[in-house]
Amino acid sequence: MANDYLPEKLFSPKPFPGPYPTRWVVGLNHRIPRTDRDETFSYFGRPCKQVVQHIQPFFAYDAYLIWTEFDQNGVIQKIDCALPLMDRYPVARYWQPEGIQYYYPFSQGLTLAEIWLREVVSTRMIVKPRAYTCYMPFAHKEGVQTAYNLVKGHEEWLQKANIQYK
Repeated sequence: MANDYLPEKLFSPKPFPGPYPTRWVVGLNHRIPRTDRDETFSYFGRPCKQVVQHIQPFFAYDAYLIWTEFDQNGVIQKIDCALPLMDRYPVARYWQPEGIQYYYPFSQGLTLAEIWLREVVSTRMIVKPRAYTCYMPFAHKEGVQTAYNLVKGHEEWLQKANIQYK
């Protein structure tokens, strides 16, 4: 799937202050079978596993999902899809690859739902010349040496990437 969101614009991170650098807007509309009523769910706030656990059962029903993750500079990824998805997770329709690599450095190849259904923590990383917050799996799950190697690889990526800080 092609990157449909601002392919010419360089990623410029501007995280929210505090331990969670991004925010979510989640909207779900589900038609209740054999009735004329709709059930809706909406959420605006910090990313958390409980929101994903709440909407996950609806992935198997007729519903419509809009799920946007953003920082202060704009959208990082957006999911906009009709459900059910038949044994898979919703995939972002719009995304900024550098933004996902910046905020989720250790989650390549996973969807937003798959990332947050695992044990994820907000971690403060210091990569010279600056410190920033990103989301990563618990170190004890990956092993200390593996986590160290991932951090070193991410430091190298940050030094090579053309990220414009504001």
